[in-house]
Amino acid sequence: MSGSVALAALELSRVGDSAGAIALLRAARDNGPLDEAATSMLFTLLGDRGDDIDDVDEQLALCEHALTLSKRPITTSTWHLRRGLLLLGRGDGAGALKDLQRVLGLKASEDHLERARVSLLEVAKVMKKR
Repeated sequence: MSGSVALAALELSRVGDSAGAIALLRAARDNGPLDEAATSMLFTLLGDRGDDIDDVDEQLALCEHALTLSKRPITTSTWHLRRGLLLLGRGDGAGALKDLQRVLGLKASEDHLERARVSLLEVAKVMKKR
């Protein structure tokens, strides 16, 4: 079911109806947990909406859900990186540190490792301000 919802949301997104795609995915989530594809799509669509809309709480909840679904190191690393970056953006250095260290420990992708290393420098700045 969720796979077909992801495809329908993707089609809406492709024709420029991101709001409709988000609404469809949220409705599907309200009727039961989303699969990995639908979770990722909703996360991405929320992030693409722009800085004027604060979807961080919902994105963090999607990260939590996705981590329960993740079976491969690369997807686990992806969700820890996403959550770490969201937390860093919120100024939660301690939370970001945990996730970014997890990314480093997984060593699932050179890109993830590089992004985590760069982000850890930002974590240090955030934690120094406190």
